[in-house]
Amino acid sequence: MKKIFTLALALVSLALMSCQKDPIGGTAVQDASGQWYVKRYVAFTDGSVQDLFGEAGYQDAPYLLLTYNTAADKADELFIDDLNEYYYSRWEMFLDFKVKAKVDLKTLKFSATGAENLYEEAPVDIEGQILKDVSKTAGGAPRDSIWMKVRHQGDTFIEEGFEMEGFDYYLITGVRYTGFEADE
Repeated sequence: MKKIFTLALALVSLALMSCQKDPIGGTAVQDASGQWYVKRYVAFTDGSVQDLFGEAGYQDAPYLLLTYNTAADKADELFIDDLNEYYYSRWEMFLDFKVKAKVDLKTLKFSATGAENLYEEAPVDIEGQILKDVSKTAGGAPRDSIWMKVRHQGDTFIEEGFEMEGFDYYLITGVRYTGFEADE
């Protein structure tokens, strides 16, 4: 009887131990990683800002932008990816970008100069920051925000000025996606 009890106890212990799951680890830049709903603006050298397409009304809904770790999963590298959604061929604007930027996880600031753009030919200069809990969701919970200045080197839209004299860079701002329907 003692052997049966010992064997049963061993089997139960083994079963309980096999149910324990290994902890799931995050990435090295998980605090800066996320899915963001953003809008694009143009910023002028005089400090003023306007909707990228002016009164054309193309920016009624926010666009999706992702920030995520690189394959090397280094704590100072971050991909910033607008998912190739912005190119507007009519004016030959360089709007799309997927670049690897340097990130400081203490300040959540990120930047890149002359970074290879994996969507366009033009290298990209980028400077921005993630701001923790600075906005509120529709449900009242704290929400992270993101902002960045983006300049595409060789962008004919900037060089030719189109109808925007003094245009300096694209300003992108937005909020982190929470996944809750009430926050949409």
